[in-house]
Amino acid sequence: MPCASRPEKLWPEAHWMALGCRLRDAGLTPVLIWGSAEEHQRAQRIAAGCGGVVPPFLSVADTAAVLGQARQIVGLDTGFTHLGAAFGAPTIGIYCDHEPGLAGVTGPGPVASFGGKGQVPALQQVLGALEGHLST
Repeated sequence: MPCASRPEKLWPEAHWMALGCRLRDAGLTPVLIWGSAEEHQRAQRIAAGCGGVVPPFLSVADTAAVLGQARQIVGLDTGFTHLGAAFGAPTIGIYCDHEPGLAGVTGPGPVASFGGKGQVPALQQVLGALEGHLST
């Protein structure tokens, strides 16, 4: 979930593309959920760079259904990332404008939160957590 309500929360598109390529290499299809016209364009650019899928606009209920089926979730500091973690899917939260210690990802499955206020998580940090999730 590479989209957020504010630009300060965004992670670089090149990082999302590299992450998506790693998911594809693991046999998973990145699904890029979006909510606005600007987010749709961002999701399409990222999907084009990693072989991901951009679904049509999803209602909250449909988004929850997609998250409930996910084998891995990586998302920005959004409610949907937290919802996915609540379903028990391995989840990585990316925080670029908020301290994860205040509202980091929690859930019954493997979770990790990276970054912080003004601290963009390194791609390798997120990929390292992803590798740990994929190996379980």
